Amino acid sequence: YQNNVPVGTKQVIELSLTNVSENGAIINKVNISDNSLNYVIKNTLPIELPRNTQKKLILEYLPKQAGNYSTNLQLEISLIPAEN
Repeated sequence: YQNNVPVGTKQVIELSLTNVSENGAIINKVNISDNSLNYVIKNTLPIELPRNTQKKLILEYLPKQAGNYSTNLQLEISLIPAEN
């Protein structure tokens, strides 16, 4: 995600999560590599993501100074076995 945003104004990012596997998934935790922008996950965790569905992960952040920032998100996911 790349964007120019004003300093001191809360911003919202919506990231699409798509599950195209044969199994459902549960997102249990979201780890943020560098939280200098004070990211807040707005979703209630865990997030259930049935197979062949899409949901949004919503992040809010507040840039306090100008500059370039890079952050990685790591999702901790549990699979829900497919029913036969």
